[in-house]
Amino acid sequence: MISYIYDILDRNYYKNVTSKIVFFFYNRTILQISIDTKL
Repeated sequence: MISYIYDILDRNYYKNVTSKIVFFFYNRTILQISIDTKL
């Protein structure tokens, strides 16, 4: 039971981290594109 709860928490944690990383790269790409179009 305890390990089951830990498994769920673990999965949620990794999902969170993954979405943050994706979000970060997405923002950087958008920023880079907007800088490129200004030049």
